[in-house]
Amino acid sequence: MRKLMMTAVAVMGMSLGYPAADAKEPQKEMQAQPQQGPTDAEIDEAYRMNQEYDARRAAEKAQAQGPTDAEIDEAHRMNKEFDARKAAEKARAQAQGPTDAEIDEAHRMNKEFDARKARAGLKTHEVEGKVQSVSGSALTIRMPSKLNRKMDFKTDEQSKVEKDSQAAALTELKEGDEVRVSYQIVGKERIVVSVDAQKEGSGTSEPAKKP
Repeated sequence: MRKLMMTAVAVMGMSLGYPAADAKEPQKEMQAQPQQGPTDAEIDEAYRMNQEYDARRAAEKAQAQGPTDAEIDEAHRMNKEFDARKAAEKARAQAQGPTDAEIDEAHRMNKEFDARKARAGLKTHEVEGKVQSVSGSALTIRMPSKLNRKMDFKTDEQSKVEKDSQAAALTELKEGDEVRVSYQIVGKERIVVSVDAQKEGSGTSEPAKKP
């Protein structure tokens, strides 16, 4: 009986294409083959996701804690550097003294003060006429009431000019404008104290005083 069973197994093995001696090998291989785990790609992806999660948690924790000690130290260093630079600039400016522009401005103010002081006791004259020409700080008028006699004037920093009751520059006066000029004689020049100008034909509000 046993021989018959062995013969049957051998025949079955031959019918399946296996040698008689190897009839039981496929079954043994199937039983011995282990189950497959995750692939290398799956392991790498899981590792990457863990790293990303850890980095996100670390960033959230750092943000919640505020600036780090290193950041605070850097801010203090920058503040000290800024203060030192400002102090150095101030010391350098003090050592150099006033600039050329500051010296020029001081000279201009001194000249203006001296001129005002010199003119303080001078008599002021007034005359009316019409503008003949304006050039730089020079003004020339003619007086129809005195046979178109011409008079030349100069302006300085203290001279005031108005046109139609509005502050104006001397260059805004046009030929033919009617003017009332107040002036002082300084040396050999007539220095304008004020000019009140109106458009030709509008007339002046008050009669002129004799120069």
